[in-house]
Amino acid sequence: MDLTSLTSVEPFTTRDGSTIHELHHTALQSLAQATLEPGQTTRRHYHRRSEEIYFLLEGKGEMELEGDRKLLTEFKYGRSIWARD
Repeated sequence: MDLTSLTSVEPFTTRDGSTIHELHHTALQSLAQATLEPGQTTRRHYHRRSEEIYFLLEGKGEMELEGDRKLLTEFKYGRSIWARD
């Protein structure tokens, strides 16, 4: 069993400027908190062997998956998005 917390991991900044606290990581998945400032965007990226699940804490935005763009204004605290093919 591997127990960790946000306060025990060192955050890092990605090339697009988002701040990441990665709690767990394997070859196929990771669990991380990603933070964006208002108006900030992330770069398009692709995961060959993994999927991503997003859990929104606050704010709004949009997400695109294989050309399907969704406005996330209807997502509120406690809802999640599973980015999979």
